[in-house]
Amino acid sequence: MDYKIVHLKDFKIVGYVINTKNGWDQFSYAWDQFTLNRMKIKNRVGFDTFGFEDYSNSFFDNGNYCFDYIAGCKVSEFEDIPDGFKCITVKESDYAVFKVNDVKDFSVTYRYIYDIWLKETNYIFNKEVGGDFEYYDSGFANGNLFIYIPVISKTN
Repeated sequence: MDYKIVHLKDFKIVGYVINTKNGWDQFSYAWDQFTLNRMKIKNRVGFDTFGFEDYSNSFFDNGNYCFDYIAGCKVSEFEDIPDGFKCITVKESDYAVFKVNDVKDFSVTYRYIYDIWLKETNYIFNKEVGGDFEYYDSGFANGNLFIYIPVISKTN
């Protein structure tokens, strides 16, 4: 699977937050809530959207891995955040970027990255970032979906 390594500076996201403890169907609920309230978010930057998997407070519940998921957009500043929404700063890091050609391949791509790719490459997950994210550019209707995994070279 093709990937590229890019370096990103810190950036801010505001989005609707759910926890996967309440079920995996909550992802679509987060996107619905974000879409309904998007115009209430001040200081939006562009039209691109992000799905951030926040592992900083993750836990196991009855054998299930639970974490926060934020469906949101980039902002220049945090200001007047709508109820149910969360502010996060995505930390500066190198990121491995994988293009997902079809939404149906989304979970398969994630499994490949974490179960195979990280074990077979010279990279490890950068835990300092606290999570990974999906990036949906304004051309998402044309299949432009990317997964960004924060990485550190094993040789550093």
